[in-house]
Amino acid sequence: MYVELTATDGDTTKTLAAGFAGATTYSGCFTTVNFDSAGSARIELTIHGDHLFYSDLGDTPSVRFSALANADTDDDGAITPAELAAAPAGAGAGADNLLALLEALVATLVHIDGEGHCADTAAQ
Repeated sequence: MYVELTATDGDTTKTLAAGFAGATTYSGCFTTVNFDSAGSARIELTIHGDHLFYSDLGDTPSVRFSALANADTDDDGAITPAELAAAPAGAGAGADNLLALLEALVATLVHIDGEGHCADTAAQ
C-alpha cells in the first residue's frame, strides 16, 4: 500500500509519503449483507485512513498527531520513513519504532461494509 497524507494541527502541517510492502490476509469478516436468491450480494470495502494515526495496536488506541509530527527531526515538514524508523513508538504501542507501528497499522485499514471488522493477518 502506498500512502500520501498531509496532517495539520493548529499551525503545524506535516506530510508523509511512504510505501508498505507487507501483504495482509483478511478472514472471518463480519457483515450484515443479505444474499439474494442467486446467492450473490454487493459488499463494499472501506479504507479507514485514521488508523494511521493510532497510538498503538491495542483494541482502544487513541488517535494522535504529535508522535508523527515529532518524528520530523529536521523540521522540514516532510516525515520520512528513515525518521519514522528512528522514532520510538512508545511504551505499550506494540512496535519498537513508528515505522514498524505504521507497517502494522496498515493491515488494519480495510473494513467491510463500513465498520465490519475482519481478522487481519500479515501474509507470510
